[in-house]
Amino acid sequence: MKRFIWKDRDGQGLHLVNWQTVATPRRSGGLGLRQTRQMNIAMLGKKVSEYIEGASSLWVEVLSDRFSKGYEGIKRSKIQSSSVWTAMRRCFSIIETGFTYRMGNGETNLWEGIHFQSKPIKCLVDYVHIADSNKSCRQMIVNGRFDIQSLHTIFPPHISKALKDAQNIYLHPSVPDKWCWFVGSKGKYSVASCYEWLLNQGTNTKTSWKKIWRPDVPEKINFFCWLLGQRSLPTKDLRHRRHLETTGACTICGDGTETWVHMFFECPWTTQVWARLVRCGFPYWLAHTIPRDSHGLDFIVNAPVGMRFALWFIWLERNNRVFGNPPNSPFAVVKEILSFFQWWKDARLRADRLMDGVSHDIMPKTVTWNPFYCTGMILHTDGSSMGNLGPFGFGAVLRTHEGVWIEGISGNIGIADNTLAEVIAILEGLTLAVARGCTTLTCYSDSQEALRLINTTTVPNHVVGGLIMNIRDKISSITNLQFFHIWREGNSVADRLARRGSKEEAFFTTWAFPPDDLLTPLAKDATMFPYPRL
Repeated sequence: MKRFIWKDRDGQGLHLVNWQTVATPRRSGGLGLRQTRQMNIAMLGKKVSEYIEGASSLWVEVLSDRFSKGYEGIKRSKIQSSSVWTAMRRCFSIIETGFTYRMGNGETNLWEGIHFQSKPIKCLVDYVHIADSNKSCRQMIVNGRFDIQSLHTIFPPHISKALKDAQNIYLHPSVPDKWCWFVGSKGKYSVASCYEWLLNQGTNTKTSWKKIWRPDVPEKINFFCWLLGQRSLPTKDLRHRRHLETTGACTICGDGTETWVHMFFECPWTTQVWARLVRCGFPYWLAHTIPRDSHGLDFIVNAPVGMRFALWFIWLERNNRVFGNPPNSPFAVVKEILSFFQWWKDARLRADRLMDGVSHDIMPKTVTWNPFYCTGMILHTDGSSMGNLGPFGFGAVLRTHEGVWIEGISGNIGIADNTLAEVIAILEGLTLAVARGCTTLTCYSDSQEALRLINTTTVPNHVVGGLIMNIRDKISSITNLQFFHIWREGNSVADRLARRGSKEEAFFTTWAFPPDDLLTPLAKDATMFPYPRL
């Protein structure tokens, strides 16, 4: 695969971007080509997951009888007599941290059910007091927290602190304790989720590349923008640094070094192009806001379509001169840019006309706090954080259908993920509604994934399975309850409560009266103010 991409028929080629980047998903800055090793691990991991879950398959029964069962079996076994078993154990050692132990009913022994750094807690203490040896997890959980004061066993300080800080432990008698794959939102192992997780190990991509790949722009221009964002456009400066050119002088003006900044914005010929384009309404100011010491990713991601076309035609003119063709004047290039831009707009208009009356899932341009004009009590919930797997907060607000505040709640749930925060917000919001005696309730959430989980028939393997079953118990307590998805702009009050909760120290705070910073959005909601979709 590498040779096919990099090499020509003579076995030579110019490597503009390294293979690791090319094999990265598009949204993380790559081209989305598959890495064979990671894909093989992900596919073999599917069998490892089935073995851990105890799938009803003949091969699982054979291996379980020959070796050991489940997660602990594949982790502790040292038998090397089978090549299949050895390969599965090697795969497990790579993806082991993608599994987590979910407490469902809490019937598992305390010393085997709690894990730190993939080890049961019994391996992390000097000894287990005989009076504590038969304690179950359920017996030690009080109000969603571990009560370790009644135990006789002495814990190391870091273990004791971790147990005291643990919160949001929701048990349900119908959900078994088991090992679950926690990567991805579906709560079930998939080759795709494992492959993406393997690729993301050790990476920290802060900027999203999704906007680079616009579906309404020709793919060759998208690829050009991707190379520009990767700082890998084959300018003379880059080729000179790779000893492919004798000089790095600009092809067009011959004076400055042909970097991407010079070629597109500093070259005298290029400035004439921009000067003519600015008269046509092109955002010339954007060219002066580019940080000269950056690789230009933020610039190219936020560049409007017209500017992308202009950059593309400047690049074509540069290539035209490289191959010795007659040069074009700035006026001629501007004419080509405007002509192409007009063609693109006409094509978009024709496509929009063809789609009229066909698409039934068009995103609204504005949204209100109660877009379906439901009556009765209205509940809005949300989870918030300053980054995934960071300190999360939740918020929920209960109002009448006229927008009158009844009660609000917020809280901090510590280190979590988006799905857990959204599900906890719904559960605590429903708990508030039940306590208030609501019989007719409409619940709005801006998390489609949380709503999907609630409406799923079974969630046996999901990490938040216990939470989902607790939510269903609350649902049965409300006579007339309906759930709707709402765009985040219409969920501003719950969002502000969730943001407040992520900064609080307390797990749970009740708001009998709205905080001052919510008075304005509450007043807007009461008037059915149309929030624009961003």
